[in-house]
Amino acid sequence: THRAYSVFEENLARIRERGSLPPECLVDAAIQYADERSLSCGQTRNMVKTARDCDDASGRAGDFQKLTQELANVGISKLAKRNLAPGTVNRKRGDLLVLWRSLADRDLCKYPNARRVKRIKAKPQVPQTASREEIQKLLTACWGIRGRFRPHGQSIGRVLFAWIHLAWDGALRPWADQLHLRHDHIRPDGVVVMIQSKTGYPHVFRLRDVTREAIDDICPKDAER
Repeated sequence: THRAYSVFEENLARIRERGSLPPECLVDAAIQYADERSLSCGQTRNMVKTARDCDDASGRAGDFQKLTQELANVGISKLAKRNLAPGTVNRKRGDLLVLWRSLADRDLCKYPNARRVKRIKAKPQVPQTASREEIQKLLTACWGIRGRFRPHGQSIGRVLFAWIHLAWDGALRPWADQLHLRHDHIRPDGVVVMIQSKTGYPHVFRLRDVTREAIDDICPKDAER
């Protein structure tokens, strides 16, 4: 949100004013780390949230010598009890280890023994999605929707038709990634390579011809918008 971004900017300005002084807490260390390495907004947000979740285990007031494998395991156990997905907890574990090592590089604490920091076992899960029949009903329903989006005037039905086809092909996060697809992401053979805003990982998939035609129908390559 705008408020959260404003708070981040205020904290970043405060940390930059401190110069080379050690961070006061793990959250400050995360903001400093993200700034020095020019992390994306999504990566920075995740890193700061992890630091906030684990700050109690790290020792406040800059006393990072208290950061031990045992305390880290306590923090990870607390995260697991919050009904977070195992993959989310393990990602936070990885972020914590990254911050921990960056602090150790500055002689603010000892290096972690990653093998002694617990990892949550994830049970294999089968993702749930709509059936082909359900998707076909949605696509058919699009042609009965009237109205146009402002200010460019695209047909709402046609936009939803393209949106559903793109969601089926790409399995992208709808607002963070799918909404930001551009023509220069699409190669001539229909392969799309995008960097996911949340994880920073590349995501590769191929668009079917019907999807490319639906996208060109609402947003031609030469459109000035």
